[in-house]
Amino acid sequence: MFYSKYSDSDAPISIITEILSENNPIKFENISNQFKALRFTKVKHLAQATLEKASLIKLSGNSSTLLYRAFEMYDKHLGEIKILRLQPDAYTVRNNYGKFLLSQNKVENAKQQFKIAQKSANNCEALSYLGDVYFMTKKYDKAIFKYHKALEIKPNLKITLFNLGKVYLQITEYQKAVEAFEKTIKLDSENAAALRYLAIAYCHLDNMLKSVETYKRCLELLPDDLESNLELGLVYYHNLNKCHEAENCFKKCIQLSPEREDLYKNLLEVYQQLNKRIDASNVFMTLGDLFLKKSDLENARNAFTSALFLNPINADGHWKLGRTMHKLGHYDLAIIRYKKADQ
Repeated sequence: MFYSKYSDSDAPISIITEILSENNPIKFENISNQFKALRFTKVKHLAQATLEKASLIKLSGNSSTLLYRAFEMYDKHLGEIKILRLQPDAYTVRNNYGKFLLSQNKVENAKQQFKIAQKSANNCEALSYLGDVYFMTKKYDKAIFKYHKALEIKPNLKITLFNLGKVYLQITEYQKAVEAFEKTIKLDSENAAALRYLAIAYCHLDNMLKSVETYKRCLELLPDDLESNLELGLVYYHNLNKCHEAENCFKKCIQLSPEREDLYKNLLEVYQQLNKRIDASNVFMTLGDLFLKKSDLENARNAFTSALFLNPINADGHWKLGRTMHKLGHYDLAIIRYKKADQ
C-alpha cells in the first residue's frame, strides 16, 4: 500500500501532507480509500498533528474532504470547526455542523451556520435546514418560505416536503398539508410517518374514508405502531360508529402497551356501546390489577367495584376487592368480600 513506507506514528501526517501538496484527484481517491482503512492507537494526537500540517497548505475541495475523514476518526464536530476556519466556504461541512448544533438544541448557533451556507449557489439543503430551525422556533411563516425556496431549487426533496406538510398541519391548513404529504409519498411510497400524518390531515378535512384507507396503508408498513392503531380506532369509534373495528384497534393497542390506562378506557367505551358487560367487567379487573400494582388503592377499589357491578358472580373480583379493602384498613368490608368470594 501507499502508506507502507511510513511508520504507524507518522503515516496519517505524511499521507495528508503529500496529498495536500500534490492536489492530484486520482491519487487523492487511491490514498483516501487507504486512509479510511487505517486504525490509529493515538488518534487524538495524530489528528491534531495532521491538522497542524494541513493548515500550512491552502485547502482544495478534495483535500478538505480528506481532512474531514481524518477527523471523523477523532472528533467529527471538532473537525468541522477546524475545517471551517481553514476553508469557510466548505458548505457541506457547514451544513453538517449546523445539524449537529441543532441536535444539541443550540438553535441560534445552528441558524447562523445555515444562513452562511445558504449563500452558496443552489444550496437547497441549507434552505431546508433553516426551515427546520424556524419550524422548531414556531416561526411558521418563515419555515414555509424557506421550504418553498428549497423546493424551487430541487422539487423532489422528500424530507423538505414532509416537514412542509407538518408545518401546514400545525397551522391547520389541512388541504395544503395533504398536498405536501401526497407528494412525499409519491416520492417515497413506504414513508409510514408521512402516511400517518396524511391520514390525520384527511381526518381534519372530514374525509374519513380516505383517512381510514391511509391509516391502513401505514399499518401495512408498521403494524405495531401504537399511535396509528390508536388513531384509527378513534376514527372508527367517534367518526364512523364502527365499534367492532374500533374494538380490534384498541385491543391491539393494549397488546402493544399493556400499562397505559387510557387504552383500557377507550375499550370500555366500545364495550359500553356494544353492551358487552362481561368483556367490560374483565377490562375493569385488568385496570384494578394495574392500580394495585401501583399501590393506587382508591382507583383499584373503584375498578373492582365496577367489575362486580357488571358481573356480580365474579369470585376473583370479590377476592381482589376484599384485598384492596384490607389494605385500605376497611377490615369489616374486606371480610364481607372474602366471604362473597368463598360463596
